[in-house]
Amino acid sequence: ILVIDGQHLNSADADVLWGEYNSSGAEFQELAPLEIELATAIEPGHHLPSHIQELARSSTQGLTPLQRTEARQLLMEFSDVFARSSKDMGCIVGCTHSVNVGDTSPIRQSPRRVPPHRLEEV
Repeated sequence: ILVIDGQHLNSADADVLWGEYNSSGAEFQELAPLEIELATAIEPGHHLPSHIQELARSSTQGLTPLQRTEARQLLMEFSDVFARSSKDMGCIVGCTHSVNVGDTSPIRQSPRRVPPHRLEEV
């Protein structure tokens, strides 16, 4: 990763180097690999469940290796929360909610016209 003045100039999966950049461009200091300690990586043998793998792949693009590891750990920890299929969603029966609006009467408005650039979505 090449960072100059806080901007990422490339984001390939590569070693992170630490050093100084001479703004005159005449000299470059040799950079040494930066040791990054990853926060408790996912242990070998502990793989993400199949229904989480695509989510992990799509949601970790553009993250640093450390962020990617932490996101995968979070997905692993809460993998039981994500539905494997639409049948896992279930439904709630007998749950009612009430919203106290006081003495306010309902507002009646006629339907609004759909903007032309949104017609395809509708």
